[in-house]
Amino acid sequence: MAAEANSSPSSSSSCRDRRWKYDVYLSCSDDDMPRSFTDPLDVALTGQGIRTFRFRNGEASNSPVIFLKAIENSRFSILVLSRKYAHSIRCLNELEKIVECRKGMGQAVLAVYFDVDPAEVQKQGGNLEHVFEDHIKKVSNWSAALLVVPSLPGWHVRDRYKAQNIELIVKVLRAELRSSLPISLHEWNSKLLEKKKSDAVKMIIQGLNDNEKRIFLDIVCFFKGMEKKRVEEILDCDGCCPCSAIEVLIENSLVTILDNKVMMDRFIQETGQEIVSAESLGERGKQSRLWLTDDILDVLRNNKGTDAVEGIDIHFPELKEAQWNEEAFSNMPCLRFLRIHGLYMTEGPIHLSNALTFLEWCGYPGKVLPQSFQPEELRELNLCSSKIERPWAGKMCLYKLKFINVSYSRELSSTPDFSGTPNLQRLDFEGCLNLVEIDPSIALLRRLIFLSFKECTSLESLPSPIAMESLEVFILSGCSNIKKFPEFVVPMDHLLELYLDKTAIEKLPLSIGHLTALTLLKLKDCKNLRCLPSNIHKLESLKIVDVSGCSKLRKLPESLGSISCLERLDAGGTSIIDVSPSIFLLKILEALSLRGCKGILRLQLPPVSSLTLLNLSDCNLQQGTIPTDIGCLASLVSLDLSKNSFDRVPTGTSQLTKLQGLNVESCKNLESMPELSSNIDFSVGSAGRSSHERLSCPSNFFRMGDSCLNFVNCSKLAGNQDCNNAFTMLRRFLKGNPCPGKKFETIIPGKELPQYFSYQREGSVVSMSLPQNWYTDKCMGYAVCAVVGFRRYRPANSLGKLRHEAFGTTHGLGCEVKCSKSDIPGLHPFLRCSQELSQIESDHLWISFVSCENFSTEWKNCCRHPEFSFQPYGAGLAVKKSGVRLIYQQDIEDRKLIITQSRGSASPCEVVNVWNNDFSGSESLQGAIVQQSDSLQEIGGTISNSKIGEAIAISSTEALHWISVLDLKHSTIIMKSRAYICRENLRPPMLQTKDPSNGA
Repeated sequence: MAAEANSSPSSSSSCRDRRWKYDVYLSCSDDDMPRSFTDPLDVALTGQGIRTFRFRNGEASNSPVIFLKAIENSRFSILVLSRKYAHSIRCLNELEKIVECRKGMGQAVLAVYFDVDPAEVQKQGGNLEHVFEDHIKKVSNWSAALLVVPSLPGWHVRDRYKAQNIELIVKVLRAELRSSLPISLHEWNSKLLEKKKSDAVKMIIQGLNDNEKRIFLDIVCFFKGMEKKRVEEILDCDGCCPCSAIEVLIENSLVTILDNKVMMDRFIQETGQEIVSAESLGERGKQSRLWLTDDILDVLRNNKGTDAVEGIDIHFPELKEAQWNEEAFSNMPCLRFLRIHGLYMTEGPIHLSNALTFLEWCGYPGKVLPQSFQPEELRELNLCSSKIERPWAGKMCLYKLKFINVSYSRELSSTPDFSGTPNLQRLDFEGCLNLVEIDPSIALLRRLIFLSFKECTSLESLPSPIAMESLEVFILSGCSNIKKFPEFVVPMDHLLELYLDKTAIEKLPLSIGHLTALTLLKLKDCKNLRCLPSNIHKLESLKIVDVSGCSKLRKLPESLGSISCLERLDAGGTSIIDVSPSIFLLKILEALSLRGCKGILRLQLPPVSSLTLLNLSDCNLQQGTIPTDIGCLASLVSLDLSKNSFDRVPTGTSQLTKLQGLNVESCKNLESMPELSSNIDFSVGSAGRSSHERLSCPSNFFRMGDSCLNFVNCSKLAGNQDCNNAFTMLRRFLKGNPCPGKKFETIIPGKELPQYFSYQREGSVVSMSLPQNWYTDKCMGYAVCAVVGFRRYRPANSLGKLRHEAFGTTHGLGCEVKCSKSDIPGLHPFLRCSQELSQIESDHLWISFVSCENFSTEWKNCCRHPEFSFQPYGAGLAVKKSGVRLIYQQDIEDRKLIITQSRGSASPCEVVNVWNNDFSGSESLQGAIVQQSDSLQEIGGTISNSKIGEAIAISSTEALHWISVLDLKHSTIIMKSRAYICRENLRPPMLQTKDPSNGA
């Protein structure tokens, strides 16, 4: 039935007032948001046993009397004000009744502003103004009722759907229905919104035990937004139990977990901070927690600290020099949490609290820790980028210490004695360039999980043997002076990842066979490595092997094929001359890279059905070197053949039905693109030749996912732009029904834009002017294109080496889509060319596609003048031409489109109709029939240079009223027309004809 009340058994039932038949009346418009917000809200309320009543479309009992009676019998009303709320007379009648019940019966009312500004409701402007013009007879009552709404407590919801919005509403209602608190729901929420003290929050906080309250205030002052696991690690101390305490805070709605991070409402945080601030009565040195920069600097500079201070957290985004008193921490014996970032001090502290459980001082200024510092409770020590030379001298008993991080401490020359820290789990010495000595006690840390000496370039040896039985990750990357790797002592069955890249080791010890749990072995750029151990097959869990850049490695061991779990093998840049037949035994191998292996004499490809990525880039492959049985790689998705010397890709590629990415960049001898399956004809001109090559594309080439075709510097593919090959690839992609959000792009040498792009401009910005109601369900999206090149061409190796921070490339291109109406909500879509453009040797054409699914509903309905701004980055790179086309479903049919402009011109309209033929240059044209279709908005045709008999017959005279482009340039005769054309709609060039009788 339409008037349906949902309920389920709940503990709240016993607390209900028997006067009320329903707990909540939900007033909303079902026209614009039933599935995105109100349905989940209704379900969530019902799931908590809260009896709800709401209008339901399409159900039998829709009598207004039922709804008005239900409002009277409800304890609460929730108004979900959306953009179409005021369009509904039913909603406005409900609103009038709800406001009446609020005044006469004291009914509690909450408002949810769903993508609506409360100020707009209060002023009754914008959309509401137009609505009330349509409802003028009842506007006074409705207007008065709406004026009340902005003063109600509620929520302002901008996002289409967020679980936390619904969760907050349900928790608030549930708490009010169950609670015996003296403060009412709307008063509580109103005070939160007004940023005043919340008596309800304080009452909840007062109900916490000491441990829960301490953890709550720590989160308020120090840990909001931090990952939950990390918070629990920091707060984990004797008797603390942070896990259970955080669960209590969640149950009391004081904190929430969002994306595994501990979050809380801003007003709850402010209430907690007010509680802490009230402790000191204005004397910040007597406050338990300090988090405001000015307060902290005042305490440190003037030595105002007391035994009340438990935590200090100061963070500057950029390094800031500060004067301070070296005795500042002497009067803070109860300090347990200290975190300092971005504060430059010339001298280290004389004293530090022995009560510290967490010490993080990035840029610590002292050479050593204070001699009096004996922090028996310390769990974590982080002195990254410090001036420390050694954390402590001799043995220090720190049995609770779990983490030490002294990374990038360039003065550090030796590690401390670890014999007094048996519970260490993580050690990080990354970037300690002067570290030369490692205390032998490190090898006995049996609970150590993570150990990194990355980029410790002065380190020459490691303690041997290694017996860290819990170790999971061991990193020696960049230790360029490590020549010998120590022996492993069994058992080492927890080690998962071993990074030895860029070291000077010549071989691995045979004891590496004990690492039975190892999943990753990275030996990249080990220039002295000559061989892999023969017993490598004992690493039965190994999934990834990277020996790329090991230039002296000439052969892969036969036993490698016995590792049944191997998924990725990178042997690029090695000296191997033959691919071991054992590779054929790797049944689940997914990725194989032989990039830069120029010495390969014989290439055999493993018939591995699981292989999805194959990189044969820069292997000096000649025509015929690639085996024709490449088609046996049935699962291949990405094939990189760039920087090779063949002129054709082998015919075996026709069997690669799952291929998505093909890279033939810098294959300068390539004369035609690969002939794959499912023929689509293209005309591809070879440089310096007049002949044409056949071009084919697989039927499912674009169905699996992102499709990126890279033909950078394939100069022989640039000869004939007239056939618009790249745009035809886009049509094939769209015809393959790609999944929503999938990407298409191609880049190919060229200096002209395809004619299919009806809006074209010189430079980097192109705008469109679309008719009203341009968006239909047949609209697929926008195709964009640009010609990009260097203003002054330079050798590729002279280009800058800095990589763009956001995209990881030195030179690239992006396209931002904007709308002239700044009030349209939602982010502007942004497309990016995924290819590095620093190496292009001539102008290149880039084509990409953005789906209509990336735009909001408001954008689709309102934006008639979108602007496409192409943004190059990298020295010298420029956009020379740009274009865009609106794509409809009929545009992807396998038939030729008629173009309304010559190459490079700026078309004033968007062509949305498809004709079967291009009549340009026809000797005789007796009848071209244009059928009017539902989506016909403008008709454009090229009939230039034609001899026309009875030129055009339109099936409906109504269609002619839409004509805005009709090119009859140089056509010799027009005998008659069967309908009238509205000349005032036409824009030049129009009706430029030549009649032989009068020369006009």
